[in-house]
Amino acid sequence: NLIGEPVSIKHQRKYLLDLSNSDLSFLDEDNSTKIDITQYYLNATPKAETRVRVREYNGDKTYYLTVQLKGLKGKSSVLTEKKLSPKEFSKLLSKYKNSDFVNKVRYSFAIGKIYYRLDLFQDGTAILEVSPSTELDNVVLDSRLKVIEDVTDNPYYDNHVIASLRKSNKKRVKECC
Repeated sequence: NLIGEPVSIKHQRKYLLDLSNSDLSFLDEDNSTKIDITQYYLNATPKAETRVRVREYNGDKTYYLTVQLKGLKGKSSVLTEKKLSPKEFSKLLSKYKNSDFVNKVRYSFAIGKIYYRLDLFQDGTAILEVSPSTELDNVVLDSRLKVIEDVTDNPYYDNHVIASLRKSNKKRVKECC
């Protein structure tokens, strides 16, 4: 996109889950999709990020380059979303050998008209992303999912922050950002 207009604008809410008190058994049913994701951050700030991602589903890998601007209240504007060949992915990643990265397992599912993505990180963090059908929709969460707090506008729970803490082996501290 040459003029900098967003390819897409998404609105989502993010919630930190208490895994020890959540019942995730429904994720093994036919209504959810499990994808392994590794994201490498080529450039990341609280307001924008450039990342490459490898997604693995049923043994098949796909590669993407994404540039997005982050706004308040869960809004982000994707400026570039490009599918990459494995060769393009490796070449781009080789230029950023010391990139922060994060591994996670993502479960995607819908309940009613609401689309959910549950990201389970290696450090035990569980973030539920909810995409209401409109900005005005009240988000009603499934009673099997126990929410600790709404972290939509908390940069401490951005993926690139989780990646940088993983790289430096730092413990999470709420004042990180």
